[in-house]
Amino acid sequence: MKLDQKTIMSEFIMLAELDESEAPVYESVVLEAMKKTEAALDHDKVRPSDLAVCEHLAACEAVYELALIKCAGERYIVTAGGRAGQRLESLSRVEAAEKLREEARARAAGLLCDEDFVFALADG
Repeated sequence: MKLDQKTIMSEFIMLAELDESEAPVYESVVLEAMKKTEAALDHDKVRPSDLAVCEHLAACEAVYELALIKCAGERYIVTAGGRAGQRLESLSRVEAAEKLREEARARAAGLLCDEDFVFALADG
């Protein structure tokens, strides 16, 4: 089952509070989030009625990536006295996007592949 990029982009624009004219700038962010989400899905479990949940997850992944991109460019500022500090609004934007993404992942949990890794030590 394939996710709809147009639907994801529309939701991403709404969630990120962007103007429609900004959409082309972030198309690659949305496309990568869509690919990441599709790769994480257990396609044997996903039904047509689940697509909205999956597309919402992809949009939330894109919002989180956008928050990280913006934070990377804004994280440090220099004051008039020459001191660097963290921009709290950027960090809180990332935290809010992370919470949104985690809530979307929780809603889609039953549709995702098991991502647990098991490491074994072999005596040799």
